[in-house]
Amino acid sequence: MDIHLSQDAKMIFIIFTDNGCGIDLDRHGEDLFKPYKRFHIHIEGKGLGLFLVKSHVEALGGVISLTSAMGMGTTFKITLLKGDMPRLNSG
Repeated sequence: MDIHLSQDAKMIFIIFTDNGCGIDLDRHGEDLFKPYKRFHIHIEGKGLGLFLVKSHVEALGGVISLTSAMGMGTTFKITLLKGDMPRLNSG
């Protein structure tokens, strides 16, 4: 897993890249961020991870996108507006 963080004047970019088995986007693209959808039966899980990540990113005013190639891996890119980031309460 490779994680890269960058920014410009208005945006923050978080990029996650793996070299795993990839996701067949032609077959699963429409279901990718739906709850309880799993795409690899040999990996344990409930099918909620991508749904929850997308929901949280959108709640922060951001977007998530991806590219993937079977047998090569997947790259997820999260884009957030700087001004829309919630502030942690120190109290």
